[in-house]
This record gives sequence, C-alpha cells and structure tokens, in this order.
Amino acid sequence: MKSLRRKWNDFIRKLISKDVSCAYFTFNQAVKDMRREERRLKDSGLNREEIDDCIGPFEAEVYFSYSEYKECRSRKWQQEAIKISVPLPPHPYGQDVDDPTGYWEFLGSIGVWVLTDKGIHYIRREIREVQRSEHERRLRWTMPLIAVLALIVSVISVSSTCLS
Repeated sequence: MKSLRRKWNDFIRKLISKDVSCAYFTFNQAVKDMRREERRLKDSGLNREEIDDCIGPFEAEVYFSYSEYKECRSRKWQQEAIKISVPLPPHPYGQDVDDPTGYWEFLGSIGVWVLTDKGIHYIRREIREVQRSEHERRLRWTMPLIAVLALIVSVISVSSTCLS
C-alpha cells in the first residue's frame, strides 16, 4: 500500500513540475515571439508608436503567460508546504487588499493570489527547517541504536570465541 501511495505522490510531483516547466516554456516562447515581431517591425521601417501598436497583443500574451507561470510555481510550493505540514504565510482576502507582509500578490489577469518571491523563500526556508529537524530526530535515534547493535555483535562474537 505504501509503495502505491509513493508512486501516486511521485506521479503528482511530476505533473506539478511539468505544469510549472510547461508554463515557463509558454512564457519564454511568448517573449521570443514578441521580440521576433518587434525586430521584424523595426526592419520594416515603422516608427516606435506604430511598433508599440502592433506589439500590444504580444505584450498581453507575455503578461498572461507570465501570470500562469507564477500561479503554477506558487501552487507547486503551496502543495509542497501542505505535504510537509508547513504553515503557509498569512493570506490576505479580497481583490482590493494589499498584502502588508509582501508574501502574496494578486494577479488580476487570472484572478488568483500567488506567492511572491519573498513568500516562496519563506516556504522554502520553513521546509528546510522541518527537514533539518526530522533529520536531527532520526540521528538522535540512529546513533544509540547503532551503539546497541555494535554492543550486541561484540557480545556475540566474544561469547562464540569463549565457547569454542
């Protein structure tokens, strides 16, 4: 049962990472398309205002792609935090509310609250702390256990040589 759960968690983790990388790829592709179109328009001899008018739809696509990327990245780190039982930073509610902590940002283009870089760093730091404490807890039990096992092996080896 545990291996099935582990496989499922691995599958979900791969989906999340593919989702983030796919959103990042879409964002990069939108930026490349915009730059390519801008170069083409400059070479055709248009002035800056005409170029800006033509580039408008590309800028909107870049902005939307970047918003999707930020939302995927934020969701990934929120799920990682929830999986390890790390508390999320305080979350503001409503669209017109500013976050005084700087951990959250409202993306109006897709209508969701996402973690800022500061919020992601906060979650990563908390995850590292939890993992470090888990590692230290395991070490506290592992070292005495190894000592007891070493004592048992030495007693068995001494008793076997004495009986021979």
